[in-house]
Amino acid sequence: MITSHSHKRIGLLQSTPAFSPPYRFFYTFLLSFLIGFAGCSKSDEEPLPVVSSAFSGMKATIGNKSWQADSVAAVLDNGKFILNGSTAHSKFTITTGGALKGKYPVYAVTFSSASFTDSTTSYKSYDTEVDEQYGGLIEISQIDTVNLVVSGTFKFSMRSLSDGKLISIEDGRFSMKYRVTSPDDDTTVNNHGGLNGVLRYFGSSGNTQQDLTLNDGKIKLLGSRIVAEYTLSPSRSLRIEVEQRTPEGTVFFPTLADNAKGAVQLIVNGVVYHSETGRVSIDTYNQETKEMKLSLDIQFESDNSGGHFELTTTAEFKHP
Repeated sequence: MITSHSHKRIGLLQSTPAFSPPYRFFYTFLLSFLIGFAGCSKSDEEPLPVVSSAFSGMKATIGNKSWQADSVAAVLDNGKFILNGSTAHSKFTITTGGALKGKYPVYAVTFSSASFTDSTTSYKSYDTEVDEQYGGLIEISQIDTVNLVVSGTFKFSMRSLSDGKLISIEDGRFSMKYRVTSPDDDTTVNNHGGLNGVLRYFGSSGNTQQDLTLNDGKIKLLGSRIVAEYTLSPSRSLRIEVEQRTPEGTVFFPTLADNAKGAVQLIVNGVVYHSETGRVSIDTYNQETKEMKLSLDIQFESDNSGGHFELTTTAEFKHP
């Protein structure tokens, strides 16, 4: 009898019409309304905050005066960014020592440099001033490879090419779209005279010598610099940079004590060796015909085995 009643009671509970079709519709509507009401809040009715646009262009404090470019242009060429900002009477050109995010000290061996020209009252030209310890800093803080935008900061000192006066560049900022060059974009000219000299290697296992007689150098302008690139062999290449407008007779030392007039790199099996000691002299430079002759006597930094390269050569070419 107990078992019979129990089954009947369960049956009654199962037949209770609490969620039968008429009630089920009501509860479903009520539940939907409560969920929708709970999801609404005051913040849904408020407009989203307006985010101010990021800085775009190039600006700095030059001396004690604010300067900002009216127009900018940037190019990624041969592993470097060349950044240009100009106004009606002035132009700033910055060349970074690489194309990755990071800090680039303005040393000769990093190939980072900058130049500034101003013709507001009279023509003045300035170049990055580098001493034995530290010349300044260019920092690339952001590279957007999708939208092709490069951003960063810079500060350094610059020297007048006419009277030697120093000016300071502070609070420099840049953010601009850039384009990537292709081999067809290079402004090159045929080499006149080529490269003539000798490259020696001194190592623990012996010494070697390579005679150089080349006429296939690639000469182009990279920012404010003349760049001469030579393929010495399938595994070796030489890169020489000289600042434009450097007068005939100038002798500079492409080391950490350089004055940013130029630099030399030797690339062997993909490894870059910077000039460590030596000198480069500009024997002749005709700024009208753009023909230049250089004499180089360079020792490069040592490799992992303690060996080093020495270069004694002359280079003659006409630049763009």
